[in-house]
Amino acid sequence: MVEFFIRMESDIINSETMVLNLKKGNFEGMRRELAKFDWQLILKGLTVDMQWKTFKDCMDELQKLFIPVWQKNKSGKVVLPWITREIRDSIKAKDDAYKLARKSSIPEDWEEFRDQQRRTKGLIRKGKIDYERKLAGNIKTDCKSFYRYVKRKRLVKTNVGPLQSETGELIMGNKDMADQLNNYFCSVFTKEDINNLPEIAGDRGSKELEELSEIQVSREVVLGKLMDALVIIFQNSLDSGVVPEDWRVANVTPLFKKGGREKTGNYRPVSLTSVVGKLVESVIKDGIAAHLESGEIIGQSQHGFTKGKSCLTNLIEFFEDVTGSVDRGEPVDVVYLDF
Repeated sequence: MVEFFIRMESDIINSETMVLNLKKGNFEGMRRELAKFDWQLILKGLTVDMQWKTFKDCMDELQKLFIPVWQKNKSGKVVLPWITREIRDSIKAKDDAYKLARKSSIPEDWEEFRDQQRRTKGLIRKGKIDYERKLAGNIKTDCKSFYRYVKRKRLVKTNVGPLQSETGELIMGNKDMADQLNNYFCSVFTKEDINNLPEIAGDRGSKELEELSEIQVSREVVLGKLMDALVIIFQNSLDSGVVPEDWRVANVTPLFKKGGREKTGNYRPVSLTSVVGKLVESVIKDGIAAHLESGEIIGQSQHGFTKGKSCLTNLIEFFEDVTGSVDRGEPVDVVYLDF
């Protein structure tokens, strides 16, 4: 008999992650505490970066006070979202009925177990149908939950990589693959030439630029108890032309398009940016859109990226023009361009 010992050291990986338990958060208490803050006094005289840091620190403290955390176990156990308390109670009653019938071996107890089993299956089936109908009905307002559910139903789940370097060598490590994708995304990123911008034709000029530079952030565009602080920070950012670093940082996820998964060119970057930064962008976008609409700078033929219009309205208008010309006996020529 050959006997040997292997001595090795291994790091214990904690499979539990601390996450916020938003369902049990005391948001009413957080609102009452927020009402006590005098943001005009707190943020007075600070730069945009310091205003944002102060606001974020205050929100972190309120989060610790009013929103509990719980350990999320990454054991791989699937939690079905349509399992309600009623269904869980029915499942428990079914298990209890099974234990009783197995212990007593009485036909009446077995019949009670089978009845409870049928009721439980019916509740689960109905709960799943109601949940899917709710997802489909709320797809316009909550498309994220819908696509998350569809993604979970996929049978095949694939990851990124392994990738192939320019020399043909396979890259396996997560950090090495991230560096490879980052280098590729940076190489194809377009840097705009801001020194060669088109000039505004006609008498449009300083007046329009002055109007755009006077975009004001009001309490009406920023709702909720946080609006006083955010209005001050947003307005200071627009006036000074400074954007806090947190708003400029994005989490980039490579999304596979088609072809071989080992080629970096077959992935495109999807950026997850700051929600607060998106809100500022929305304020600026609304101001620019209002200026363009009031000045009639955008023609009626523009359908893309225009409020109330889409590819569908463009096709309908194009179809109407073509069919009208054909009905009148006029020739129609169509030129398709792909830039």
